[in-house]
Amino acid sequence: MKRLLVTGAIASVFTMAGQSAVAQALGQGAYTGTGLTVTTGVDYSQGEYNTGSSDNWTWVVPVIVKYETGPVTLKLNVPYVRTKGVNREVGIAQVAASETQSGLGDTVGSVFYSLLDPSRAVVGLDLGLKVKFVTADKDDDLITTGNMDYSLQADAYKAFGAVTAFGTLGWVAKGDIDFRDRVTNQWETANPKDPWYVSIGASYKLTQETSMGLAYDWREKLFDGQDNISEATLFVTHKLTGRWKLQGYGVAGFSKASPDWGLGATVGYGF
Repeated sequence: MKRLLVTGAIASVFTMAGQSAVAQALGQGAYTGTGLTVTTGVDYSQGEYNTGSSDNWTWVVPVIVKYETGPVTLKLNVPYVRTKGVNREVGIAQVAASETQSGLGDTVGSVFYSLLDPSRAVVGLDLGLKVKFVTADKDDDLITTGNMDYSLQADAYKAFGAVTAFGTLGWVAKGDIDFRDRVTNQWETANPKDPWYVSIGASYKLTQETSMGLAYDWREKLFDGQDNISEATLFVTHKLTGRWKLQGYGVAGFSKASPDWGLGATVGYGF
């Protein structure tokens, strides 16, 4: 197997470690409370990923369906992905011309339960389970690992006037990673570690309609010899109406496993 170089995430930053904590802190989705919310958007990221070239990029267009009922939140994230360069999870540097793959990505489903209500407890606390299902074409090894992942996650958040602090602690049971050796054209399998991940941050309510904030995400490396994921996200959220919401964000990476930079925006509607 090739020397394992980098890790990375193919999905948007808001589908990574701090997804649920940021969502709770900002009231993610256009409508807060019991109901159905549909969100879509676009995400772009690029970086060297230890290849010596910055011509490695990924576009993601997600469709996120969220349903809230009482203390339970159900969510399904179905992305379309177009990417060029390396296998983000295994870190295969290209030995020939850069390769581009496009198609449906892997679907992530989650269920979260609000264990502590911040209006009645010292902090808000949500516990959840996330599952990554293989819905991408398994031949697209730049888009999918080819196997399922399972995550356990805890999100805490607390408001201090106009400021809301939030944090996430999670653990992933990673499935094997199937990839094609670009020299021999043979399929191989890597056995990654089961990483921990953490997110911390805060948002500030500028007005009743607009908030901005900063989040830091860290994830443990998947293989010895790699870097941990380390990156920060600056984001702005604006409520257009009671049901429509816009979000925009920028990402800066601090390790070889993270993108050099990324940008994205989402729009959500609550029914």
